[in-house]
Amino acid sequence: MQLQKKPHEPLHTGNKDRIQRREILDGAEFSSHGLSGLDNVFVFDDVITTGATLSHIARAIREENPFAEVYGIALCKSDSQNYNRENFDRELTNDHIPKQWNKIWKESE
Repeated sequence: MQLQKKPHEPLHTGNKDRIQRREILDGAEFSSHGLSGLDNVFVFDDVITTGATLSHIARAIREENPFAEVYGIALCKSDSQNYNRENFDRELTNDHIPKQWNKIWKESE
């Protein structure tokens, strides 16, 4: 499967609010090709804040593959941890991630 997205400006730089980020994503033009019989699609991302990017990706996949189930999986990274710590006073953990994936995540920091 091929998923394409027209490049857009960074979402998390500057002081963009939720509405500005949504407008940027709405102009990104996501598109997908057929899946050739695959029923499930797993989309991995480093962080899911509002789910807007994942929603655009899922919509593009479902337009070409109406019976596909699309699942979003976020693998937390240190930038997301710092953002959540500084802005929401909460800590993100990897307790939900299988141990072998957590090992890969820690080795890539």
